[in-house]
Amino acid sequence: MSNYLAKQIDALAGIKSQREIANELGYDKGNIVSMWKSGEAKFPLHKLPDLSRVLHVDINFLLRLGVDQYFDDDPKNKEAWNELARSLDRIISDNEMKIIEYIRAASGDRDPHLDEDLQLALRRVFENRSKP
Repeated sequence: MSNYLAKQIDALAGIKSQREIANELGYDKGNIVSMWKSGEAKFPLHKLPDLSRVLHVDINFLLRLGVDQYFDDDPKNKEAWNELARSLDRIISDNEMKIIEYIRAASGDRDPHLDEDLQLALRRVFENRSKP
């Protein structure tokens, strides 16, 4: 989460300051944003909808990252995270849904099998894209 926030917030430099981002999220001081970016502080899950709006990022994508940040290397947490991750992996962003809808339409709703050729073709498409 912290790495992603750092990239997204840094991309807004010159458009919004960290203080403005903090204010839009209901915080008085911009230093909280620096703490999230560095991982010093965890981003509060109840603020994910606001963060989604402020950064113009899909809430479902942020949800997966937000929950992930609360699990550390403790073996007890790892087991719980693995169980939650299986469910969270099925949550898809609006952009991912559009890709799935396109695949369904392009394949004539044939439920295409992900063979090596299709994997290679998809990998090439995404490797050539500059935007995440």
